[in-house]
Amino acid sequence: MNEKINLKEIQAKVTNALKQTSKHLEGFGRETKDIVKRGENEFIKISKMGKAQLEILALGVKKEQLYRQIGMKVWQLSAQGKLTTKRLKSFCKELSDINNKVKNKKMVIGKAFKKRGGKK
Repeated sequence: MNEKINLKEIQAKVTNALKQTSKHLEGFGRETKDIVKRGENEFIKISKMGKAQLEILALGVKKEQLYRQIGMKVWQLSAQGKLTTKRLKSFCKELSDINNKVKNKKMVIGKAFKKRGGKK
């Protein structure tokens, strides 16, 4: 076998293969970067939803404590014959504020859930 090896032809083929491989790797790198970025955004959304859920739970505990305080105060004032609406208004306002905060947190969760493509 008397085949002549054409070094320039082999070099051109190897160079072409390296260029194509480089292009494929660049594309793979871009796709990987996009996937990581989307994952990061999802993680941020889920973190915000989790934080809002914890805040709702804390507000619920605070609300229950306030209910107990109201009950104790009503009982004490009633026992002393000093029950007036003015003294109870501050408790009612605080309860209303807590309820509004819970409502707002639930809206945040709902919006984040909708952005993720979830169904209610």
